[in-house]
Amino acid sequence: MILDEIDNGNYFLHPEAVAVVDENTAYFAAADFNGLFKLDLTTGNSRYIGLFPQEDILKNRLYFSAVSCGNKVIFAPNTANNIAVFDVETKKIDVIPFDKISLTKASMEYKFGDVVAYKNYVFFIGALVPYVLKLDIKTYKLDYYPIKSNERLMFRKQVAVDGNTFYASSVCSGNILEFNMDTCKMVIHKLPLEEFCGSWGICMDEKKYIWLFPSHKDYPIVRWDKNKNQVFTIKSFPPELKVTDALLFHYEFYRDGYVYAMPSFTNMVLKVNTDTLKLETEEGFLLNFDDRIGYYFNSDKDIYLIRKTASENDYSQNENNYFKYNKDTHKTEKLEIKFNENIGGFKRDYLFNRAPTLMASNELYNFNLKDFCKYIPKYDETDNEKYTNLHTETVGKKIYDMTAK
Repeated sequence: MILDEIDNGNYFLHPEAVAVVDENTAYFAAADFNGLFKLDLTTGNSRYIGLFPQEDILKNRLYFSAVSCGNKVIFAPNTANNIAVFDVETKKIDVIPFDKISLTKASMEYKFGDVVAYKNYVFFIGALVPYVLKLDIKTYKLDYYPIKSNERLMFRKQVAVDGNTFYASSVCSGNILEFNMDTCKMVIHKLPLEEFCGSWGICMDEKKYIWLFPSHKDYPIVRWDKNKNQVFTIKSFPPELKVTDALLFHYEFYRDGYVYAMPSFTNMVLKVNTDTLKLETEEGFLLNFDDRIGYYFNSDKDIYLIRKTASENDYSQNENNYFKYNKDTHKTEKLEIKFNENIGGFKRDYLFNRAPTLMASNELYNFNLKDFCKYIPKYDETDNEKYTNLHTETVGKKIYDMTAK
């Protein structure tokens, strides 16, 4: 049970939708249950803020992406029913319903991918929802722009932003969505390749070329010239690259003449020199051949990753294997992301919101656990007389009467 794991210090807190608001602070939605947290990026300490309204307490992956815009953090729904907006100053969480347009069974579980903040607007890129949504963060007005294509498309995390335009790569095909955030005009580009598996990451170098690292080893690394619609490809990978059936790379960034590809479930970081177009491995990841590292989220200066050793079948719930990689120094540092602040508040909300299916008892009668939870934030051990409706003078007597007869 989640509460037992938290009490024992064994719970592995898994951030999903993360928005970095300053050098030391981020807010995120938990992946494994309903919960909004504040994360100290220096210490790894996480403080529970509250529940997202109108969402199931135990539902997984409610939100997939988040972005900071002004004094608000906006969360893009994945399995959630609504867009969520958290005001950092007032601590209030608003929900914004959106039209469930053309939602299939699959798109109910994969609603939106990445989000982009621009001026006073936030743009939501449909994952399987065939729309880009534009949200005015002042009025909460939503506009809808259909993604029209006969191609198979799915957009997840990461976009490349160039001024007023963003580019998003389909994770399952060789297509790129170009969207102008001033005019709200979009174009779906098809890469001039016979076949491409898609890419989870995308970035732009100093020459305005778009780079795509494949999700599968049988496909090339691609540099796309968007003006000429021409590609340059790198078709071979280092022999030391450990390949699984899962995704290869998850996030890309450009720094000082190199494009870096951060792994999803592989054992190394790759980089391409944008002048020589030579593929290299990034030194500094001291991993065994069978170890894996995977991208989680990023700030302006750091990439946050998780490590899995060869002996593990999956990322362990009992081991906190986070570390951060500095984009400029290329050094790694261990970081434990700990749920250690306002645990009591989470327990209260957890029990209170599960109360319709739970009952509690004292020795006189049964009652709804929801009523009992109302006492938790008010309870004072030094003044039990306030709670005589739960602790009566006949406590113990009925048990004695029943067992003695």
